[in-house]
Amino acid sequence: MTARQISIVPATALPGQRSLGLFVALVLATSGLILFMFSTGGMMVFLAGIVGAAAIAWATWRWPIGAAIVLAAIGPINRFVILLIFNLISSPLLMTAVRLWDDALVSVLLLRVAHEAFCRRKAPHVMFLDLLVVFFIGLTALYVFYPGTLDGNSLFNRFNGFRFDALFLLAYFVGRGLNLKRRHVRWLVIALVPTATAVAVIAVFQWALPAQSSAFFNLLNYDEFMRQLGASGELFRTRDLAGTEVPRVSSLVTGDLTLAYYQMFMIPFAAGLFFVARRPLEQAGAAALLLAMLAVVVLTVTRSAIIASAVALVVVTLVGRGTGKMTAISGVVAALALGFLLASGLTPTALAGLASPEEGSAQEHASRITTSVELLEDEPLGRGLATAGPLAQRELLQGGFTNESWYLQIATEIGVAGALLFAAAVFGTVVAAFISSSRVRDPWLRTLTLGAAGSGLGFLMVGVVLHVWEFSSLSALFWLLAGIAVRAPRLEAEWEAEEGLAA
Repeated sequence: MTARQISIVPATALPGQRSLGLFVALVLATSGLILFMFSTGGMMVFLAGIVGAAAIAWATWRWPIGAAIVLAAIGPINRFVILLIFNLISSPLLMTAVRLWDDALVSVLLLRVAHEAFCRRKAPHVMFLDLLVVFFIGLTALYVFYPGTLDGNSLFNRFNGFRFDALFLLAYFVGRGLNLKRRHVRWLVIALVPTATAVAVIAVFQWALPAQSSAFFNLLNYDEFMRQLGASGELFRTRDLAGTEVPRVSSLVTGDLTLAYYQMFMIPFAAGLFFVARRPLEQAGAAALLLAMLAVVVLTVTRSAIIASAVALVVVTLVGRGTGKMTAISGVVAALALGFLLASGLTPTALAGLASPEEGSAQEHASRITTSVELLEDEPLGRGLATAGPLAQRELLQGGFTNESWYLQIATEIGVAGALLFAAAVFGTVVAAFISSSRVRDPWLRTLTLGAAGSGLGFLMVGVVLHVWEFSSLSALFWLLAGIAVRAPRLEAEWEAEEGLAA
């Protein structure tokens, strides 16, 4: 048979090729059927949401470092981003799903980290702090199946309580296991800066021009957005200090308390950047960022956050050996403080009212703490998840109570042991991060460890009087960075070993 004769014989598909063609045809037919069902049912937006979620999950799995950087950049302004999406797609169902993006991102990242650890077939280095976090998550998970002592507390409510109280802690194990190089840590730290800068600019704008700022958010249908989310809370509030109404900014974080928590988180990171900077231009930029963060936390007029930020900054300055640099900008800090007092019209009497234990807000805190202690005396093992804090208030649970303290909220829900476990985990994280900061030489690792330690110290203190961990996106970001911070010395040793082999 000649070559010409062979060439005219009809080609026959191989069995594997036929199977592939059949599979592709089946996928296309199924996709077409699903598309037809959703389109005829008027649920194209819902279908688009499913496709979008699948795409985000795939991208998170494919580029875990990029996903962590997205959390660092967008997490703090999570609600504002969702508000923008709401103005494009006003589907309540889709908006509910979008709210869970940070939980989904952390969950996929955790699966990716676990997958990589399994593929390496190398047992992870376990720290005592890891066990504290695991025990707290495990204890909280058990309470999902405990109906509690209040009527009407559904399984869905309890699962939501687990999400608010413990799910963000999974980000700690993401930080413990991410495969990081030097450049990745640098990107993570740098990703914090543009968002913090934008938040500071908008905060000053709100404080200086509150009417125009309110008009802008009204244009974005903020009230309707909050109504559809089932949330409450004014975008702009004021604090009455001895007859003087002082505005409290909320910026892109869309809440004065959550903005205060965010500034408390950012101040130590800005300080860390300032302390490790060597070039004059870098020092000036880091100093400006630090001053802006300090100014904004004051504009929130949140006493506990202001005090905790000051304490954390002092400790970070001492541990980070930045006394000289802080002294150099102390005059600017004093000038900003004086300018704020003059511009706001605050009198010495008003400032004394802010510090007075007789002030109305302070009295309310004291009253709620007393009631919380009484509840714990009656039920030391807790009343069940979602029976305390903002979630109980949102669900209008009969007998639900807002403690005005994270530790008392946890104790009211899952018992005193749970509150002690959480406090021990935060304290251990702060200590471990400070120890790491003194053992690393890489400037970006040093910034990250100082930032995690200082912000953790602030959260540790403010948790006594506020529900400081309720901002789940920021909480997840903190624990992700904390997971990196506690392993920083080992991480740097791995880098140096790899670089030594490469040389």
